[in-house]
Amino acid sequence: MTHALAAHDTILRQLITEHHGYTFKTVGDAFCAAFATAPDALNAALAAQRIFQSPLAGLPIRVRMALHTGVAEERDGDYFGQSLNRVARLLSAGHGGQTLLSSAAQELVRDHLPVGISLRDMGEHRLKDLIRPEHIFQVVASDAQTDFAPLKTLDWLPHNLPMNLTSFIGRDHELHDVSQLLTDHRMITLTGPGGIGKTRLSLHVAAEVLDAFPAGVWFIEFAPISDPALVPETLARVLGIREQADRALTDILSESLRDKTLLLIFDNCEHLVAACRACAKSRFGPVLTAYTSPLPRSGRGVAAQRTG
Repeated sequence: MTHALAAHDTILRQLITEHHGYTFKTVGDAFCAAFATAPDALNAALAAQRIFQSPLAGLPIRVRMALHTGVAEERDGDYFGQSLNRVARLLSAGHGGQTLLSSAAQELVRDHLPVGISLRDMGEHRLKDLIRPEHIFQVVASDAQTDFAPLKTLDWLPHNLPMNLTSFIGRDHELHDVSQLLTDHRMITLTGPGGIGKTRLSLHVAAEVLDAFPAGVWFIEFAPISDPALVPETLARVLGIREQADRALTDILSESLRDKTLLLIFDNCEHLVAACRACAKSRFGPVLTAYTSPLPRSGRGVAAQRTG
């Protein structure tokens, strides 16, 4: 792999330059490049994919690529802005050997496609942390792989996360801390004053880690519930689990979920803490809870803590 990655870097640098592009950042084995025109970017991607997928090249790697066109802010030789977020999310939806285009990029290249190249309409998809769904297109070349697994978007993975109504900017430190806690602990609690953004943070974390939970990420809203006895019933309804005669619902939930890897988000459960805690301590999880509490020590932020 050392040899293959070195060849990968050399090939991409050369092809980006040859097609009037500029590499403004590298992150590990990822290249971030800007081009004079969208057709230039497409031609560079096509040339690279042909080399990487050629048996003669002898490179044991498959590279996913994504193209998007939009406004960006240039600062100190780097680019920033929502266009960068969108192309990064588009890239994360693809598979090795696959090249994806946003709707904006497709509009600029569709009348300038090289011979033997077409675009496959993949439909609209929800991407992590983006308000507007993206209409995605896949590049199809007669001399390259064309069939891939379903795109890795929010539509493909099981969940009931609500659509974001506002973009999520900043709070990277909190996002990192909560995501890290989830890798080590079964139950994490977010507390803080009302309106500080506990639910938004929990939903964003959930979208970020969606790939890690094959059985899904499930958001359970407890604000409308006043009776603690209804907590298991509310959870079962969200998960599509039916009650059975002569059996405790918590036992049914535990049995149904014991062998599944899923994440549960208990939201607005400050008035049902004891019941939610008892339910969450059953042998399923992890569980991410978010509820209003007195001001944390900082007086203005969200406090995250492991609780089990």
